[in-house]
Amino acid sequence: MNKKVVSLHLINKSLVISLFIIVTSIILIWSFYQTKKNVQKNQNNYFKQSLNMTKIIFEQEQKELNYMSSSLEKELNNFLKLDNKKIDYLLSNTAVSEKVDLLFIRYKDNTIDYSYSLFNTKDLIEKINKKNLIYEKNLISVNIGKKEYILFLSQKNILDGNTGRVKGKLILAKIINDDFSYINNIKIRTNMKDIIFKYKNDLISTTLLNKDLKNILDDDSIIISSKNILFEDNKNLEILFIMNKFMFNDLKNDFWIYTFFILFIILSIILSLYIATNKLIVSPTVELIRYSKLLRTDSKAEYKSNISEFNDLASSLKTTIVELKEIKEQYSEAIDGVEDGLWNYDLLKNKIYLSKRCKEILLYKENDDISNMRFWLKAIHKNDKKIAIEKYKSHLEGKTNIYEDVYRLKSKTGAYVYIKIRAKVFFDKNNKAYKIMGFYTDVNEIKLLQKQNNQKEILLFQQSKL
Repeated sequence: MNKKVVSLHLINKSLVISLFIIVTSIILIWSFYQTKKNVQKNQNNYFKQSLNMTKIIFEQEQKELNYMSSSLEKELNNFLKLDNKKIDYLLSNTAVSEKVDLLFIRYKDNTIDYSYSLFNTKDLIEKINKKNLIYEKNLISVNIGKKEYILFLSQKNILDGNTGRVKGKLILAKIINDDFSYINNIKIRTNMKDIIFKYKNDLISTTLLNKDLKNILDDDSIIISSKNILFEDNKNLEILFIMNKFMFNDLKNDFWIYTFFILFIILSIILSLYIATNKLIVSPTVELIRYSKLLRTDSKAEYKSNISEFNDLASSLKTTIVELKEIKEQYSEAIDGVEDGLWNYDLLKNKIYLSKRCKEILLYKENDDISNMRFWLKAIHKNDKKIAIEKYKSHLEGKTNIYEDVYRLKSKTGAYVYIKIRAKVFFDKNNKAYKIMGFYTDVNEIKLLQKQNNQKEILLFQQSKL
């Protein structure tokens, strides 16, 4: 099976294209996962910042409520009794103007409600009174029936100005439930598409106009992140931050622009590398190979390159080829001078070389194809074949130093010619024969003369007996 032959230029192009494909694939795969990783990281950071912003808004709301309760506390401390018209006016007006959902005081085991709210304040106040509240608890949950309420709460003790004793308690609260303005403020401050507050899987508040959460969760154009705010004995207020995916498109685009810029640089480097290798290595090498072939027919051919090493190699190559040509010519002249035919048998490749003289001895022309073992076995005379083959095999086995024999070979005309053969087998380092080389000598005339002389001697001997 013949192996496919390719040129150096094709190999160079293939290597460059393969290198570009491999590098491009690696960069694109890296860029894809790196973009995904960076976008995910930015999304997580953005949601963390949004949670922190929400906590800050919660703290501001609580501070405002605490400031309001502190102000009322100072004024209420100046009253001897907490059940008079001035206090009613003060607290009622505060509940309306400050948009406080719950405002009440506990005085002498009674609860006085000053709230102006659409919520069921009576039940809410009753539930709050039943809770064992401590002053650190600012965000609490209250259950009314099947509904949960989340409240910002601030409570202050009302002291007697003369004795310093506690004479009542002031409690203010803002309810988060369905407070659109409050949750919308968080939405604007965090730059979110929508926000949802949930507690125990109940919807507390949302900016969504359509409160069908299932459709929202199935929407592929948005990203949802769930965060928790811890309050009141390890309870969690779940906050769903909803944002559009396109918010990070600029980040993706920037990253891909950066990736293609890198690819452009790498492509430029690879292209420059291809041009350089083609000009400095491949083309001079191809030209050097052509030059070596040309030297076989034209010893005056010249080679010039911009690379000094190639020029040195070409000069050495020229010297070697010229010397080999001279040796070959001298060898051919020597062979022609002795009138012997040179032959060489490559045992590994099963190829036989016969010189021009070898073929002339058997009356064949130079272009006649007789360089094979089959011809030799058919051409050898049947009476000489057995001994000739035995000697040949014995020499191949290393039993003789020189293979030497005389036998008859059939010529092109059909007549047999006496040939003297001398050869030697060559062995490799493993003592395996790989080549046998020798000479054919035309001894046909000598053999014929010997035969004639023998016949004359026999004839004289017979005559002498008469």
